[in-house]
Amino acid sequence: MLSCTLCCCAQSPPPSPSFPSRNTHFFENLNPLRGFTNKDLFQTYLWEQSLKVEPKDSEKIENVVSSIPLSVVRKIVT
Repeated sequence: MLSCTLCCCAQSPPPSPSFPSRNTHFFENLNPLRGFTNKDLFQTYLWEQSLKVEPKDSEKIENVVSSIPLSVVRKIVT
């Protein structure tokens, strides 16, 4: 039988939260505005970046044919 000192699951105290994390310095120095002086300019920048990822208010694409028959779609919706 193994003694407690050789056991791989020996209980040890959890790390003390009083010690600062290595990432604390990183998070304290984050600058989310990236040098923007005006919050409105920053929001405009974020909106423009979001349009690049997912266009909003785009027109419906023509000639798109569904692979699911309309009768099946009606059953799912109702």
